Amino acid sequence: MPGFKGLIGICVVLVTSSVACDRTTTEASPLANATTGSAAPIQQSYLTPRFLAEAIDNLIQPLPQPVRLLSLVALHRQVIIQVQNARELNKVDEYRYVQGRVTGPVPVKLLGKGRLRDNLFRLGTVDPHVAEQVLTQTRAEYAEPIRKLTMIRNLPTSMDIQFRVYLHTPVGDRIIVADKHGRLLGPLTPEPTSTHSP
Repeated sequence: MPGFKGLIGICVVLVTSSVACDRTTTEASPLANATTGSAAPIQQSYLTPRFLAEAIDNLIQPLPQPVRLLSLVALHRQVIIQVQNARELNKVDEYRYVQGRVTGPVPVKLLGKGRLRDNLFRLGTVDPHVAEQVLTQTRAEYAEPIRKLTMIRNLPTSMDIQFRVYLHTPVGDRIIVADKHGRLLGPLTPEPTSTHSP
């Protein structure tokens, strides 16, 4: 959509170190730096509807309303959300849900020329629990194992809110896209990418 630019990258500022997360780099992203291999026990994976629902509720319910989300990322062993700071609206905080516990907030450093307000979306315009439906439908239609799910705006192409499911293949990620209502739209790329993204 002309006039809109996505944030090129984001970087979590940690107490002891800064973890680079520009999408153009090869360093581990703070949105996805947990163990994500398909070897994770399925009964403990947050990439199953039951445990993802638990994680989403525990991350979002304690937050001040309204919640404006920058991104949600689900991995086998953790779920991460990045949300607008309720008091300082030009800032973003990150929260993680790991082994039944919420950690955060951790300040997020924003990089790129995109405007933060374009990238944010208010919960209420989209239900993050639709992600559970997306996981179920993706597993029913695709044979490859799921290694990651994200919910973000489709910038810079459009302002649409999308779910993206990353399928593990021998040659890289195959990304399946769903709209905010959970309807699968098909692969983002016709062929798997050459390398796995974080």
